[in-house]
Amino acid sequence: QAAALINAIAAAGGRATEVADRAVAQLQALAQAKMVKRPGTGARPTTGSTRLGSAAGSRPGTGAQLGASGRLSNLGSTGQSAFSLGMGSTGRLSTASKTRCGTAMRPGTSTRPTTGLAGPPDPDEESDNSIHSESERPGPGESGDTPAGNGEDCEGVKFFDVQTACPGADELPSLEDGELALREALPQAEALDEVALDFVAPLIALFGDGWTRCFYSRTWQCRVAALTHLSATMARRLEELAGPEVTPNALGELLDGAMRAVHEGLGDQNVRVYSEACLAVTAVVPAFCGAVDGRLLVAHLAPLLRQLCSRMGDSKEVVRLQTVQALFRLLRPPTGNIVSPLAIAMLILRHIAPSREEGAEGSGAPGKGGAGDKAARTGWLTRIGALRDLVKEHSKGMVHQPGATHPGEWLRLKDGLAHTDAMVRHESARLYALVCKLHLRCLGDEEAQRPGREAWLAALPPELPAKSLQQVRRLLKLPEEAPDQLGQSGALHRSGKLGASGKLGATMPVASMAPWEVPKSLAFWADCPVEALQPLANPGSGDEKAVATALRALGKAVAAFADTPKKPNGPKPDEVFAGICRAIQQAWGSAVGG
Repeated sequence: QAAALINAIAAAGGRATEVADRAVAQLQALAQAKMVKRPGTGARPTTGSTRLGSAAGSRPGTGAQLGASGRLSNLGSTGQSAFSLGMGSTGRLSTASKTRCGTAMRPGTSTRPTTGLAGPPDPDEESDNSIHSESERPGPGESGDTPAGNGEDCEGVKFFDVQTACPGADELPSLEDGELALREALPQAEALDEVALDFVAPLIALFGDGWTRCFYSRTWQCRVAALTHLSATMARRLEELAGPEVTPNALGELLDGAMRAVHEGLGDQNVRVYSEACLAVTAVVPAFCGAVDGRLLVAHLAPLLRQLCSRMGDSKEVVRLQTVQALFRLLRPPTGNIVSPLAIAMLILRHIAPSREEGAEGSGAPGKGGAGDKAARTGWLTRIGALRDLVKEHSKGMVHQPGATHPGEWLRLKDGLAHTDAMVRHESARLYALVCKLHLRCLGDEEAQRPGREAWLAALPPELPAKSLQQVRRLLKLPEEAPDQLGQSGALHRSGKLGASGKLGATMPVASMAPWEVPKSLAFWADCPVEALQPLANPGSGDEKAVATALRALGKAVAAFADTPKKPNGPKPDEVFAGICRAIQQAWGSAVGG
């Protein structure tokens, strides 16, 4: 609409055309300024699919500029901080000495634009590793993470197409680029504090003092340069260890040091550093495949995979994107020969409800409507989307027991089926049905699979919302349940309790209610005629509206009880309470209560 308005103004000619051209130029300049502010957005293509495009896997720093944030420790406005062995806000140990950071320039690597280091931290460059419930203002090229309303009419979180986005591993930086990045970053790196020398001594022995200074610098550009150098030089370091004069322990020490660096990089809260660490994972780990024992490599890789799974629910889209891409790249040879898609899926499933497993502060259980329930929405959608891609792209490796009639670990999706967000419930139901069909397709056609599908449906807790259970039933192409005969057969749901949807469901005998003589004192207290409450005496089929009107009259009286003066000849409160309870029983225990 705005573009059409500007075009109409431009078509008017004369002064209006000049004003329209000036407005277009200002909008273009504003859009370019925003594009260079958010990392990664310049490389994210617009696609019409439900998953992200393929170009977003470029190395951070090549397509956009950032502000002067990404500091590792508690620096003040002067850029000073005394050395401390405590964990900073980035989750990494600060080892820089008490010194003053340069503020005039940042290291200008060959592939990264120059960015000033002065000024306050830019919130767009920081990732607090949290999942925000409030909808954030979408950046350029983004559609926003949290749709309006209950999420039914929005696409939700988008995911990249693993067939086009990751045809192979990322192109590694050349050795010359890695050396140049580290050399230009060194002037901005602070000296290491003497107290921390023992802690960083293994990295100094492996990678040198200059690299270690950059890696533990408070300046995020230095940390990015160190990780870039690590990716670029890992192949050369392994070749150097192939000589006969190398000690037998040298390879194990290099593996320990490289995995430690990547592990700490994945714990960095700066978006650029974390993105570079994700790329370093897919450069460092494959380099060791075949050089060391596969079981030893898996032992080092397991904590890295857990870190990646925990960051899939981050509030920043670029963090979620880099995380999912790193996981899928690790499934390609040679790393894919030691890491199975099923293992990745099980790790994601165990992180799918972070409020329960990680004990996040202020989290609420799914389906309870708490703050944590809303906050976990983005994490749920991201993990469900990644799992769905895994199931589709690696269908052969995702089935551990063909023909299994119990969901096993996939039963964790029940929390998604009980989630307060409609989109989470919908996507959880789709994934559950997809995995069920994948496990049972070895049995034959749909008719042969029906008992197994019924077993998967029966494994879900009966307390789940009725709509979620019905949706799973439809997706599994099972016949609809016979309608409940509540009121005619005198039966309630088999659980006899209200579920998360607030509805009662299938079959537990309940005694039918006997006719009730409505007390005149109850009508006097409710300030209504006895005839208005008479439908509650013996409700029958067709009395639904009359019963609802009677209950509404009692509800208004209860709401106004505190502000209404007591009547001198009115009934006692316990008598009124007993009468209200009996009225509710009459409504629920009759044919109209279903």
